[in-house]
Amino acid sequence: MEIPIDKQQLIGVRTTAATVQPMYKTIRATGRVEYDEKKLTTINVKVEGWIEKLYVDYTGRYVKKDEPVAEIYSPELLAAQQEYLNILALSRKQAAESRDNSEIGRMLQKDTESLLAAARQRLRLWDISEMQIDAPGENRQALADADAL
Repeated sequence: MEIPIDKQQLIGVRTTAATVQPMYKTIRATGRVEYDEKKLTTINVKVEGWIEKLYVDYTGRYVKKDEPVAEIYSPELLAAQQEYLNILALSRKQAAESRDNSEIGRMLQKDTESLLAAARQRLRLWDISEMQIDAPGENRQALADADAL
């Protein structure tokens, strides 16, 4: 259906040839830029201590998985590692000396193994990995500070 020209003039219809032109329209709006909360991670240290070395130098810096963030020093953790090493040394000494297989020797070995398991569990509860627990046992020296978080 076509609208007659006289009615087009009454309603104000205008026509022009079609051309390709860029269109600009500025839209101003308010907003807020935030982090994607699904990609944020919080690191909590479960032992008392202080930061010895900080690898992240500004807030908002991206870090990759397994990249160290900080090294901490914890006297409490150091004492727990030393306790574990002492029990480990006692266990090895008892194993080497228990040639007679007496009842008392077996009981002492069992008690020492229980203490060793408890010391390992204490370190695990502080999120110390099995590799970190075993590392001081290999060279029989407690780490001066925790591995990098």
